[in-house]
Amino acid sequence: MKRYVLWWLIFISASMGSEWARHYDNARYGVHISLPPMTFHAPKPYGKSGKIYQGADGRSKLIVIVEPQRASLGEIYRKMRRSLVKHNDIVYERFKDDWFVISATDPEDGTILYQKACKQGALLRLYILIYPQDQKWRFDPVIRELNHNICLHDSQKTRKKKDTRSSYGHLGGRECDAMARACYAECGDGDERCLQRCETRRDSCYKNGKF
Repeated sequence: MKRYVLWWLIFISASMGSEWARHYDNARYGVHISLPPMTFHAPKPYGKSGKIYQGADGRSKLIVIVEPQRASLGEIYRKMRRSLVKHNDIVYERFKDDWFVISATDPEDGTILYQKACKQGALLRLYILIYPQDQKWRFDPVIRELNHNICLHDSQKTRKKKDTRSSYGHLGGRECDAMARACYAECGDGDERCLQRCETRRDSCYKNGKF
């Protein structure tokens, strides 16, 4: 039995790839979203501007989309809600200012679909997480972390503590983020090494005030 379990784990790891996804980066719009560690595998393109991540359990998946939208957030919310109620039971929803959340269950396959969207200016940020209902306890903390990272205003709350310059002229958090966005913009599409270098420099900037 132990040999079978070990073989199965090796097979799953090989078939899904060993690279863990640590972030979503969109150099075009200067968007960087951290993902929970060791939760999702390297992404594949999804539509024109999205990425889809397979969960480590093989049963869950995460879709992240960042793109300009002419429609208001209210219009997007109503459209997504109408689409959901056709085949799902909505169990939680909330609309507030520049963001909304809708959570629903699919009675046919026993999955939960949780989505959060926020819109500042013309830029929409959206993620959709689909996972088995019996894994809710495992994905509740994943959702909390994604919610904290997906919307710009959420991350700004944390950055405010880092936004003051010291008497030695060190960069604050806001300046580090601006430098990182400029760095992302110089990376080619799909150049993960370049994006990783920008991320490393940004994290270092938070600590030592130099980019």
